[in-house]
Amino acid sequence: QGALAIGAARLLAEADVLDAAGDHLTAARLVHSIVSLRGAAGDREAQRAWASLRRLEANGGGSEASRVLELELLSALLFGMKEVRIGSEEHNDALTRIGHLAKELKEGGAIAEQIFAAEVGLLNCSLFQAWTAEGLMGAHGLLTFQDVEKAHAIWRQADEHTQNIVALAPTATT
Repeated sequence: QGALAIGAARLLAEADVLDAAGDHLTAARLVHSIVSLRGAAGDREAQRAWASLRRLEANGGGSEASRVLELELLSALLFGMKEVRIGSEEHNDALTRIGHLAKELKEGGAIAEQIFAAEVGLLNCSLFQAWTAEGLMGAHGLLTFQDVEKAHAIWRQADEHTQNIVALAPTATT
């Protein structure tokens, strides 16, 4: 709600100032607040926030908190997709980074909520990979038997992630 009151233009300008000062995590958090408001329409802002987090990582300042935020932003970016073409280098980089972040969080002893987010990220990666293997995403010719086998293996991975998500999901309280 604060982002709504302040306005996207002011938040983006402040994020630029913070990035210039080296406070990339705060910059990313400000821009993430815009993404949270805009949802799938916030893919341009998700790209902007991801750029801040990449600078943070490049400077050796990444943390568990920044990686969880990055995972959220990348998921938003993949499903917004107006600015990122499926199969493009940026799209593939995002998928690769989601997989890396998710595995890192899971192996690093993250809390259940973060592992849940990681599994959702891995599921998203599996979905995009399976759709691509099946020729549903991007240019693809006739499917071969190998394409079908590959897609089937990826769908099995997606099923594993789905089962993990179900196991980690909070139960409703009455």
